[in-house]
Amino acid sequence: MPEQLAEWGCDATLWDSLPLGARRDLERFANSGSEDLARCRILTMKEVVQYNAEPGAVWEQAAWDKSVLGWEQNRAELAAAELARVKAEKKAAAKAKREATAAKEEEQKHGL
Repeated sequence: MPEQLAEWGCDATLWDSLPLGARRDLERFANSGSEDLARCRILTMKEVVQYNAEPGAVWEQAAWDKSVLGWEQNRAELAAAELARVKAEKKAAAKAKREATAAKEEEQKHGL
């Protein structure tokens, strides 16, 4: 593992649990000085590794695939929850606007 990656947040345990492609990417980012890309990839890889049933284990295809699936499901759930929150806020704002308009019309009817 390139020393630069340790400075950017990767440790030996994480490195050992990464697939070859991710290691290659991180090495390339370190060699080109692409710190932002490396830090982003390291953060994502840390998130994915959290879904491994055996944290700290040496990389294995089946375990990695299961971890990625868990990570993707979590991201989808978070996205769905955020979408539901935004929809609820929009719905509440529209309702408040309708009620304010109705109240204003009612006031105009009664000459207030």
